[in-house]
Amino acid sequence: MRHRWPACVALPLLIAAVQAGEVLLTEDFENVDLTKLPPNCSVVTPGEVSIAPTDKGKSLRIVHKDAGEAALNIAVDIAKVRGKTVRASALIKCPVPFVPLADKGGFPQLGVLIRSPGGANQLMLCRPNPDVREWQQANVSAPIPMTAEGVTICLRVALVTAEAFFDDLKVEIDGPGGAVAGGQQPNAPSNPNAPPRPPMPESATQAPKKILETDGVLFSSDIAVATRTARHAGATANTYALVGPGAPVAAFDPKQCKGWTLVPAPKGVAGEKLTPDALLVSLPAFLARSNPEIVFLVADTAPRQLSRDERFNWEDLARLCLRMGAVPVLTIPPAFGPLDELRREIVFASEQVKCPMFDPNPAATLTPRIAQSLELVARHICDRKPGGSDGAKTKKEAQDE
Repeated sequence: MRHRWPACVALPLLIAAVQAGEVLLTEDFENVDLTKLPPNCSVVTPGEVSIAPTDKGKSLRIVHKDAGEAALNIAVDIAKVRGKTVRASALIKCPVPFVPLADKGGFPQLGVLIRSPGGANQLMLCRPNPDVREWQQANVSAPIPMTAEGVTICLRVALVTAEAFFDDLKVEIDGPGGAVAGGQQPNAPSNPNAPPRPPMPESATQAPKKILETDGVLFSSDIAVATRTARHAGATANTYALVGPGAPVAAFDPKQCKGWTLVPAPKGVAGEKLTPDALLVSLPAFLARSNPEIVFLVADTAPRQLSRDERFNWEDLARLCLRMGAVPVLTIPPAFGPLDELRREIVFASEQVKCPMFDPNPAATLTPRIAQSLELVARHICDRKPGGSDGAKTKKEAQDE
């Protein structure tokens, strides 16, 4: 018997009145007619989108080739989600192997598109593991700023040749979002008469693009703008810390990071037996006490049993850093080995938060890439002035305002 979500509604009823914390929409595609969609739904490249039989009954099928995209887009009522966190989930199945373009966002995906004033759009997305042929759970968490002009749920295949099936779509709202997305200042005043925020500096909007596969570092202007926007005040300039199950890092030489102070990480926030969910408990006190400007969240160096919430724990760790004034930089374990699944989970987390990331492998590249990450963050996120002055306010400066 086919599983159905409780209180399942069809596409014409997607915009139902809901309260925070309730289900906004569900869809199992059993009764969907793509030629008779309601106004809030649209299809991109209709010839590649269909409803097809699967082992789950009927599912949305997208067969896309090369550039561009094919998609089913569902707009939700922006008035119901402003200031709340939208959580979307769906099952995705890719029965045929495909080659993803990770650096360009090329893969089958579940996404939440946030449209903001001035064209400052942000796409929060989740992609399936390209090596798995069975149904996979995709989850996206997207805090919606009060300034958002629209929110769209996207089921799509972009920029690659791939076949994907989508099913059991569910979208719910969680109430006030703890993190901020799409260009809203985390502590922006609600007073409409408040002076406008200063424009985003060119150091962020013109940041260089670094690709993980070729540079060993992930960075871009989108990352710089999103991180600078979401980060709260409170950091101590020119300080950084290495925390997580992969810290301390024996191969790292802090002497090569001149002008920076390494904040020692106590046992509670570093060590090989530390799990991400345990770090979520111990990290806030460390950040409050030390106020590091940059925090490297160092992944495991030995295999372990991953939790069901693995990617969300890493995502929450990165957002926690931002809320406490630190710029998170995620580090990932080696690809194509026993830690490859963990690597994928952390890459997903980085895509959700839009934060920098780097690969510390091989060991000879570790110190240079940490130094490069420090420089990129300082210059393009913290807007470091010549001579080492930081654009971010300290806690004392923020309190004096």
